[in-house]
Amino acid sequence: SKGVTKNEEPLSKEKIRNAFNLNDFSELKIYGISGVTFKNVGDKLAGRLLAVYNFIEMALDNPLLRDRYGAFLITYARK
Repeated sequence: SKGVTKNEEPLSKEKIRNAFNLNDFSELKIYGISGVTFKNVGDKLAGRLLAVYNFIEMALDNPLLRDRYGAFLITYARK
C-alpha cells in the first residue's frame, strides 16, 4: 500500500470495460504490457525482491503472455 493514494485501486480489464461501456464509447481496446522494470522502490523488502520482479516482468514481455499477464493495462477508447 506504500505510495498508493486513497483514490487508487487496481483495475481489471473487466472493470475498465464496464466503466467505458456505461459511457457509450464506440471503440474500446484494452491490452496488457510487460517489460516495465524498476531500479528501486521505497520498501526495503520489496527492494530485495526487485530483481525477481524485474526478471518475471521481462519474461512476461512475450507476445504469447503479455496481453493476459501483463502488469499494466493500456486502454484506448473513442467516443
